Amino acid sequence: MPKLDIAAVPKRKGVGYPPPFDAPCAERVRQRLGDAGGLRDFGINLMHLPQGNWSSQRHWHSHEDELVYVLEGELILVEDGGETVLRAGDCAAFPKNTGQLSFALSQTVST
Repeated sequence: MPKLDIAAVPKRKGVGYPPPFDAPCAERVRQRLGDAGGLRDFGINLMHLPQGNWSSQRHWHSHEDELVYVLEGELILVEDGGETVLRAGDCAAFPKNTGQLSFALSQTVST
């Protein structure tokens, strides 16, 4: 199994949303680990969210499942049904095509 050099995976700061939708996500940093490993059937992203930043605008996927796993810090997962606090070691899963809108809001600073 090829080991990825995570430090060598390009980091992308911000998002591709047009203003003003880009502002809440402007400081997030994402590394596309799946792309770096040559994965084509699903994506794996390592995301750093400074305090107060969003992971994305609220969204859902029609063709991909989504899994959020918190490595460190604390965030609020915002869904149709309310808000859930996720801490290091917690995860949440979203099956594709459910129409469940979500995004994550960072509450603590990553170190």
